[in-house]
Amino acid sequence: MTVQKGSWVQIEEVLLQPQERSDHLPPETREVPFRLRAKGILAAF
Repeated sequence: MTVQKGSWVQIEEVLLQPQERSDHLPPETREVPFRLRAKGILAAF
């Protein structure tokens, strides 16, 4: 996929899988991946 500079983008990345998350979290939180979501104008590619 080619994206032009100046395009509106939404980026999502999984930072931690459920098995990598802390045991100190509530079960319903611990069962899902920890995700980074960012959106904005693409400055460089």
